[in-house]
Parts: sequence; structure tokens; C-alpha cells
Amino acid sequence: ANLKRCTLQAPFQARVKSVQLEKGQYVTPGQSVLTLADDSILEIMVPMDSREARKWLQFDKTALRNSTWFKGIRQVPCQVRWTEDTDGHVWEGSLHRVVRFEPETRTLKLAVRIRGDALGHNGEDRFPLVEGMFCQVSIPGKTLRDVFRLPGSAVDFQGTVFKAVDHRLKTVNVELLRNQAGEAVVSGLASGDLVVTTRLVSPLENTLLSYSQPSEESSS
Repeated sequence: ANLKRCTLQAPFQARVKSVQLEKGQYVTPGQSVLTLADDSILEIMVPMDSREARKWLQFDKTALRNSTWFKGIRQVPCQVRWTEDTDGHVWEGSLHRVVRFEPETRTLKLAVRIRGDALGHNGEDRFPLVEGMFCQVSIPGKTLRDVFRLPGSAVDFQGTVFKAVDHRLKTVNVELLRNQAGEAVVSGLASGDLVVTTRLVSPLENTLLSYSQPSEESSS
């Protein structure tokens, strides 16, 4: 009689994800019998090294002052691609929150949200993005100023580069801010500096150099 009078209704348009009971089975109060999925929002968990997060993420300073957690994270727009089709469709999402900090790996777990209306086909001939797919997520970070992009091979492990000064080889210390995908972002150089971008074997300081000046078209 109680079962006939009982109606269960989800507070959202649900998809049955899994069922943990069979017909005729006895259940006890609190037992999980059904898992529903809300496809109106997709959350993607993105790991980020805590040292990178310190340089990369943007926070509202007022919110951080009144909390011991990562409050006030700026919900910047993000781009999401399916790793099986990185040249295909790009989904627009937003950075939503810091989910947790994992002390074993010293990483943050970030949640990037994509609304359901941005996930479906919308009349387009493309594959939908669904839970469980591996994704490539682009999160815009803080703006770096007075920095230069160099080939990763131009910066050695000691954080130095070689410059041409008055046709002589000079070793210069730089600060390596990022090193990703074979590209180094450094500070400590000035506009117009001539940097040696090829790897040198046993270079000698003040060695006389011979090079051609880059044209304005190539240097721009």
C-alpha cells in the first residue's frame, strides 16, 4: 500500500545512469538503488600543479582574505576539445571552482563547467561531448608583461641564454616563467636583443660571431 502511494520525481530532467536493484528485491532505508544524471551541465575535472596554479589562476583578493579556501576564483571562459578530435569542434565552458587539493601530488582539482545547451548537436553534424571522454582544456591565466617567447632549446637548465652583443657571444641569465610544448617564456631580455636559438656545444664566452641581421618583415 505504501509503495502504491509513493511517487518519486527527480528535480531535474534526468537520465538513468545505473540501477542497483532487481525486481522483487528487498531494500533497506538509505540503500542506494538508482543513480540519475543531470545532462544540463557537464563538469570536467582538470588537475593543475599547485605551483603552476599560483602563477596561473586569478582570484578576487577580497574573497581570499576572508577564507582559508580557494574562494573567489575568477570564472574565466575556457575552451574544451575532445582529444580524439582536437581539430574538430570547440566547446565553450568556464572555470567554476577549486574542488579539492591533493597533498600527495600537490595538485589542485579544478572544475570546468559546460552548459547543456552548448553540449548538444544543435543541428550540427558533430559528436557530442559526454562524461568519461578525455579532453584538452585551455584555461586563460594571468597576463605576463615584458616577456619573450623562445624555442625551448635556447634556454639551458641553468636558466641562461646566449646573446650576440657587438658580434660577441655573451651569456645572460633569464627567468624561465613557463616551458610548454617546446616553447619557453622568459623575462630578463630587452626588445631588440639578438638571442642564439640553436643549441651550442661547448660555447666560449666572447667568441666572435658572424650572423646576418633579420629583416624587418621577419623580425616583426
